[in-house]
Amino acid sequence: MIIPENLHKKNVRIIDRYGLDHQLRQLMEEYAEAIQAISKYLRAKEGSGQAEVFLAEKEFIKETVDIDILIDQIRTRMNFDSEETYHMAAYKIDRQLGRMKKD
Repeated sequence: MIIPENLHKKNVRIIDRYGLDHQLRQLMEEYAEAIQAISKYLRAKEGSGQAEVFLAEKEFIKETVDIDILIDQIRTRMNFDSEETYHMAAYKIDRQLGRMKKD
């Protein structure tokens, strides 16, 4: 997710307050929570009703938003170049599509 400028400015205030190392540790925790949410979602899909699947999906989305927020903060502090990041993403997506074409 691309964080809108008004939220990005708030994110800068947050990482300024807590610091890079703290937010990197927080990101690790959020990834662990996302892994749990994925597991719960997959289990729900295998044997639960629609309501359980819906709740598990919402929990997963919540965790990915937490990750997106932290990544925005960390990219700011680590001076990630937006254009470089875009090109890196484009390269990786095209590479995967190339692999799929070979299959």
